[in-house]
Amino acid sequence: MSSALRTRAPQSKRLAAVKAWAAGVCLVLAACATPQTDGLKERPWEVAPTADVIDAPFFAQRTKECGPAALAMALAASGLKVDPDALVAEVYTPGREGSLATDILSAARRHGRVAYRISGMRDLFRQIAAGKPVVVLQNLALPVLPQWHYAVVVGYDMDEGTLTLHSGKTPRLTMPMETFERTWQRADYWGLLVLAPGQLPVEPDLDRYLQAAAGLEQARKFEAAQAAYIAGSRNWPDNLPMAMGIGNTHYDLGNLHEAAVLFEWIARDHPNAGDAFNNLAHVRLEMGNIPDAETAARRAVALGGPNVDVYRQTLASIQKSKAGSTTAK
Repeated sequence: MSSALRTRAPQSKRLAAVKAWAAGVCLVLAACATPQTDGLKERPWEVAPTADVIDAPFFAQRTKECGPAALAMALAASGLKVDPDALVAEVYTPGREGSLATDILSAARRHGRVAYRISGMRDLFRQIAAGKPVVVLQNLALPVLPQWHYAVVVGYDMDEGTLTLHSGKTPRLTMPMETFERTWQRADYWGLLVLAPGQLPVEPDLDRYLQAAAGLEQARKFEAAQAAYIAGSRNWPDNLPMAMGIGNTHYDLGNLHEAAVLFEWIARDHPNAGDAFNNLAHVRLEMGNIPDAETAARRAVALGGPNVDVYRQTLASIQKSKAGSTTAK
């Protein structure tokens, strides 16, 4: 059948369909609640009434490159000199015409920065009030037809009910809180605080902070990771993973004596921590102290736990080295 002969819907019906779709969009938007904004307005004492990071850097984005621009602003705010154009190759995916949130997170860590995920409007406002701008991911359209966009929140005013963002090509864009929350809510409230190692977020969450510090280790930024762990240990002085992180980064940096001293202290303070005895055994072996290495490894194996197979491998390596040294004699 020729396409020219296909039956077309009457103009009035097509217009009716468009109007119905538009009405549906309005209903969806109207139905989007803003529980966190409403909560802050009901309990305004939970945050400062107004805050503004006046000196927050601004880089205008190029088409589809809001991710590199937002990351550049966050890195610059943390004290790094950055070239936004150089970040494009790190975080921009041409096939997607944008940047994945995981790539933004990883790139911040590769630049030796603590990449800390924030959680919700209250957390966002408290970081801003402390002078720390925050990268946010927004969906500027509908959930079914998303239009993803990265921006940097640099201020807010509870009395006016507005937020201030560096967004796209516009510095200091003002947006109603409710509108912002709807766009942020549709992106699952994804937000990222980028800090110099040694700095802490306001009211840091232990698990999220540990993830941020461990991310620096995974990026092989050992000095930055150690600074993050040390700062964290001041806030959580009895936390075992934080102390282990300091010891591990000493080892990664080749500071065997410091690592051994720290793991010995951890083992005394946490006598059931198999990982501490295992790592102590590793360090003592590399220092040539085979008897003490074997003692620590045997203790780790005796403690057992989910990593017991690793402990057994450590003990086997020590015993192999012991046998080799005996043969050499």
